[in-house]
Amino acid sequence: MTYDCIVGVDPGVTTGIAVLRPECVNAWTWWEFGPYKHHLELWEFFKVENPDIIICESFEFRQIPADMKRRNIRLESREYIGICELYNQRVPSCELVFQTAGMMKGGPFGPKKGTLKKLGLYQTSQGRQHMNDATSHVLQWATTKGKMTWLLDPIRPD
Repeated sequence: MTYDCIVGVDPGVTTGIAVLRPECVNAWTWWEFGPYKHHLELWEFFKVENPDIIICESFEFRQIPADMKRRNIRLESREYIGICELYNQRVPSCELVFQTAGMMKGGPFGPKKGTLKKLGLYQTSQGRQHMNDATSHVLQWATTKGKMTWLLDPIRPD
């Protein structure tokens, strides 16, 4: 299958978005929504971009040991994942794929690997980590499941 528009979503209080249009010269674009409520903004974004596939970071609530106090637990990411799921239900031709944070961060495109920088895709402005995470999710999926290994050509040894 070919994809005209692949959207990566790192949902949360601030939601990072990475868009890959494989057939375009300037293939990548990025957005961040938040830290305000942005449910409608995310929905409208999907309607305008009309993605073929959404690669979304899944939500994993982890119970922590009683001796470790965790304050200010934020669950907004579930709400924005719900917008992704709603869009998928309203537009069934749009595939929705979930990836764990660990899958991305531990993989070759995680923030400590430097691959985004080598590819020229790393967003350096302060507070842009969410866009970088969304980009990593797209690259993880595109180069494995999507068979778009050409995305890595710029960093392959000659």
